Amino acid sequence: MLSLTRGPIGERLPRSRRESLTVNWEAIGAVGELVSGIVVVATLFYLARQIRQNTHQTHLSSLQAINASNDSAFDPIYIPENSKIFTKGQASFSTLSEHEKVVFDMLMTRLIASFDTTTYQYVNGAYDADLYRGGARFFSTFVTSPGGAEWMAMRGDVFSKACRDNLAKHGAPDRPS
Repeated sequence: MLSLTRGPIGERLPRSRRESLTVNWEAIGAVGELVSGIVVVATLFYLARQIRQNTHQTHLSSLQAINASNDSAFDPIYIPENSKIFTKGQASFSTLSEHEKVVFDMLMTRLIASFDTTTYQYVNGAYDADLYRGGARFFSTFVTSPGGAEWMAMRGDVFSKACRDNLAKHGAPDRPS
């Protein structure tokens, strides 16, 4: 056991020497507190950096998932028969046969629903504004064609108001709520 009143061989230390030992322990304690404070601050900076990186990675993952969803919305259009119906429907919805109208409706619903999901992500801050505006211009082309406008006038109310508003802002006709 360490004693502040006795020396290493047990002799009694003079008062001034005992006080200097007490001060040394206080100085060592102060240095320890300073070092621990520095470590805490460094840890906070490290955690802030990690949170920022994690937020960035989460944002990128969200963008990737949204883009993958938008890409997969087009998959049925790549089937030759569906492609023909889609092209014909874009020109005029009313000239489609009943079967073709059903197929065109499903294709358009899938596309615009995908954009509706993107709109939701954008409104909630999970999608980049420039990417969104580009997507809105692109998707609005489907609903501004003669057949697309005709379809949108009949079916547009199934999509969110934000989606319809943004499509209208980029040229798509809006159906009153």
